[in-house]
Amino acid sequence: MRSVTYLVIFLFSFILSAQNEKYLVYFTDKNNSPYSIENPSAYLTERAIQRRVHQNIPIEISDLPPNPTYIQKIIETGALVRHQSRWINAVSITISNHSALEKIASLPFVKKVEKIKTIHKPLPDEYKITFNGNFNAKSSIQLSNDVYDYGNSYAQIAQLGGVCLHNLGFDGKNMLICVLDAGFENADTLTCFDSLHIKNQILGTWDFVDNETAVYEDNGHGSMVLSCMGANWPSQLVGAAPQANYWLLRTENAGSELIIEEDNWAAGAEFADSVGADVINSSLGYTTFDSTNQNHSYSDLDGNTAIATIAADLAASKGILVCNSAGNEGASSWNYISVPADADSILTVGAVDANGIRAGFSGVGPTADGRTKPDVAANGNGTYVIAPWNGTVTQSGGTSFSSPLTAGMAACLWQANPGKTNMEIISAIKAAGNQATNPDTLLGWGIPNYCVANGNLHGTGIISTKFQDELLHVFYDPSTESIGIYFYSAEEHEIEFSLTDLSGKTLMTEKRETGNNSIHFYRLSNVSSIASGIYLVSARGNESIQSRKIMKP
Repeated sequence: MRSVTYLVIFLFSFILSAQNEKYLVYFTDKNNSPYSIENPSAYLTERAIQRRVHQNIPIEISDLPPNPTYIQKIIETGALVRHQSRWINAVSITISNHSALEKIASLPFVKKVEKIKTIHKPLPDEYKITFNGNFNAKSSIQLSNDVYDYGNSYAQIAQLGGVCLHNLGFDGKNMLICVLDAGFENADTLTCFDSLHIKNQILGTWDFVDNETAVYEDNGHGSMVLSCMGANWPSQLVGAAPQANYWLLRTENAGSELIIEEDNWAAGAEFADSVGADVINSSLGYTTFDSTNQNHSYSDLDGNTAIATIAADLAASKGILVCNSAGNEGASSWNYISVPADADSILTVGAVDANGIRAGFSGVGPTADGRTKPDVAANGNGTYVIAPWNGTVTQSGGTSFSSPLTAGMAACLWQANPGKTNMEIISAIKAAGNQATNPDTLLGWGIPNYCVANGNLHGTGIISTKFQDELLHVFYDPSTESIGIYFYSAEEHEIEFSLTDLSGKTLMTEKRETGNNSIHFYRLSNVSSIASGIYLVSARGNESIQSRKIMKP
């Protein structure tokens, strides 16, 4: 992870009257503070502390809140203190009295005062994209022994090996995903989210734009994004992590001519850290704005310049796995990924359709400093999502939807391998991509198979109770044209694996040795010449046999 040698500038955005201006006030130190490294529970939740413990990340000075005495002195000048930052030791203020501003600047504990830029951005591009063609690929056929009845969303989950991972018992349970978005219209009443509310999987909400808890009356983009992860509507729509817990954070003020600030992203990331998030999903990006003097340039995409980018890497340094959409400018004059997708320690996600073909709008790399981006890809062209305005399942598109599919699957993979760090999980995901041996600047390491990634990470000793009951799980891996097999063995013995067609004809057999009380991952290779259809994979050993159906698309 590249070290960040300078501070993140961030604040929370607000719709203010014209006479008020926004400033960021930096403090010189955190001396004589009531907060200490030795007592992190005063400013971090237990989840946040344990995330650091598990990944050997120390509590640092940057984790301490600003000195409350300093903040009180700022308030006494007449300034309105809106929010404070632990990471950069600063507060954001609004003020109309310039004499008060001079007084603030002269305080002995004030390092500097900076005026905050405001930026404008229209609605997310996903609302503008139209689709042609059939996105119902052959892989959308679901078999009856799957744990979830995915309905429309089967293909987009199966494409990532997610059905396999879910069947192993890894569906995001006890993981915490913070969703940074523009609002979550009707997410409190939509049928696809009933399970989240019944099981209290929505841990909280916060609106950084209006400084309130209400997020369900705002823009519906976040509801569509959330449905890619948290939906659990049998036979209609199931997300990538239906059992995960969620914080819903509104950081974006969507709509043309409405003020939003890239700094809100960093504020949301810091909040996500404090509540103990394992994963952040951000289907947001920043390139050019209504005020052209605030536009980003390609040279800004160096992983160390844009405010949100630095915040993304800082979040990663605190042990959070950050997923961000690559952006939808791939067919525009900008062409490249957006901010904070250029951050070097996160997963930047491009878009493909259900057949694995890259979406033309998906933002491309490389970064300005020559790094390969995006990192991976998922279905973002013809993705099945919830329509928040009427509660029906619809197809939409944009990297806004490939990112949450990735974030949800990453949470499931981490659930399966809790001893790993965020960066180890990211490495395993990339290594399981269908372009892992030849990454490019269009789709990076390609479309990962998260069940393969789990097999590659095997060795943690984590065995799903459900998996022990099933003993055998199989899936077809299109990236290698092979059949992946997970097999749980209670004792050491020889197992014979066979592949037969529905008429009973044996097409191939392989023998393998198994260990004691362990999960093994095998592959049946050389299946590229076998015709599309339904087959039976069997495992025979010690006078017992287990069989599972598999479909080769």
